[in-house]
Order: sequence, then C-alpha cells, then structure tokens
Amino acid sequence: MSSACMMFRPNKGYTFTEVVLSLTILTIVTAFISPVFPLIKGMSSYTEEFAVEQFTHVLYEEVSQSKTYTFNRDVLVITDKDDRTIEISKNGSTIKRTVNGKGYEILLENVKNLSYIEKDFTVSVEVGLTNEETFEEVVHLPHKK
Repeated sequence: MSSACMMFRPNKGYTFTEVVLSLTILTIVTAFISPVFPLIKGMSSYTEEFAVEQFTHVLYEEVSQSKTYTFNRDVLVITDKDDRTIEISKNGSTIKRTVNGKGYEILLENVKNLSYIEKDFTVSVEVGLTNEETFEEVVHLPHKK
C-alpha cells in the first residue's frame, strides 16, 4: 500500500538524472547555436546596405517624376511637376530632403560623405558611412534634363 501512495505523492523537486539530462540538452543546443551569433552581428551591414538601396530608390522616384533636375557634387536639386524645388543634400551626418527650403525629411543617417557622378543616362551615387563602409549605386535617369 505504501507503493501505491508513493505514486500519487506530489513531486518536491527534480531528480539528479533530470538535471543532468537538462544540462546536456542545453549544452548541445548552445553548441549548435553559437556559430549563428557572428552572423547576427553582421546583420548591421546588411541593414545599412538596404538603407542605401532605399535612398537610391527615393532618388530614382524623385528624378523620374520631375520636370528638371541638376546634380552637383553632393547636392541634387529637383523641380517637380508642381514647381516645387526639392533639394537632397548631406547635412552633418544625415542626408536630408528639403522642399522649397522649408522643413526636412531625413533619408539616410550616419553618412560620412555623399557624391553624385553623372554619366550619360545614369548617375553613380557613392555613400560613405561613418563606420567606414562605402556603397555605390547606379541610378538610371530619364532622358529629360
């Protein structure tokens, strides 16, 4: 009868075997996951590259919907269909979009340098970030100027 009572007795703790088994499983899982951590650390450059691609996409959209555009070394001046003057330029460590000289929208942060190099029907946009990474994207321009 005492063995029947022992079966229904509530557990008051874990057995040594359960603890050792749990630690073994935890060790094995950690051994398989640890090589993933450097990949997670490298995700920041991926997100920065994606941010630069988004920035160049905004440039393409602005230029393709404009009446006129002018590239200087580090400034893009656009006149849109509503005769607004849009300027995209580096200001401090950010790239800002200003409309008619009022207000601004931050397009990209942590920027060390920005340059536009215009060719026939493309412009090469080079963005250097404060972490010393440099990205170069080519934007295809519409035929108007």
